[in-house]
Amino acid sequence: MKKRTCHLLLGLVLLVSLIAPTTTGQARNLKDPFAVLLMGVDTGKGREDKGRSDVMILATVNLEANQIDLFSIPRDSYVAIPGRGQDKINHAYAFGGPDLARETVADWLGIKVPYHAYVDMDGLQAIVQAVGGIDLTSTTSFEMSGYQFEAGQSYHMDCLLYTSDA
Repeated sequence: MKKRTCHLLLGLVLLVSLIAPTTTGQARNLKDPFAVLLMGVDTGKGREDKGRSDVMILATVNLEANQIDLFSIPRDSYVAIPGRGQDKINHAYAFGGPDLARETVADWLGIKVPYHAYVDMDGLQAIVQAVGGIDLTSTTSFEMSGYQFEAGQSYHMDCLLYTSDA
């Protein structure tokens, strides 16, 4: 399962990098390292607002070295958002969509981030189903949406029981 998820992530990063234009509109040399901002946003069916990017991961890809580095950006990082001043980094998406979120991360880290990809809650559910589900082990006992989960018990999930839209 982990290998399959890694391959899916790698495929997504490479697909975005190959089909998306650079911010300069120029063709990219595939031998040069590049960065992609990956975002999970809290939007989906029934949501009217833009939402926020509650998951932000910067992927740097070096095809020559056969290496991808992932940097998870804490969503409450307080940064300068272009045109908005200081605020939580996940608010950049709400203010200006994926382009402003990408620009904010690039400015904050002082690097070029020419690409971005994002998935909302509906897309997350589709990804979970596409990889055949995920295996989870509950660390605590709890009940959600009519299902009981016991601490230490493993469960195979092929869909989401809960999203922020519920």
